[in-house]
Amino acid sequence: MRLMLRLTIFGFIFLACGLCYWPRSHAACAGGTGSQGCDLVAEALDAASRLKAGMPRADVEKAFTLDGGMSFQDRATYTYRHCRYIKVDVEFQKRDVAPDVQAFSPEDQVSKVSKPYLAYPISD
Repeated sequence: MRLMLRLTIFGFIFLACGLCYWPRSHAACAGGTGSQGCDLVAEALDAASRLKAGMPRADVEKAFTLDGGMSFQDRATYTYRHCRYIKVDVEFQKRDVAPDVQAFSPEDQVSKVSKPYLAYPISD
């Protein structure tokens, strides 16, 4: 009898915890629509998914802009133009640069793109 009572209490606790942690906003983003926030995230994910190895830096900078902080010729963090909290890290193929040549070129070729992530913007 005690075992049955303990199992019943455990079951109620488990059910109550499950209901407390059930995502309440799930319906707002179902299907990727329903709110401006969800639409913006869907647009950013779509823009990030179009970034591919071999494309030039100029194409990356159509939907993304350089984040503040340190950027290097072969890697940089970009923020989505419509929401600076959405970021991607992009690596570029290294090239030899003469001292009198601009380090960042619109023709730099992408070699790797991270998955999009959220972070506070960095300002210089």
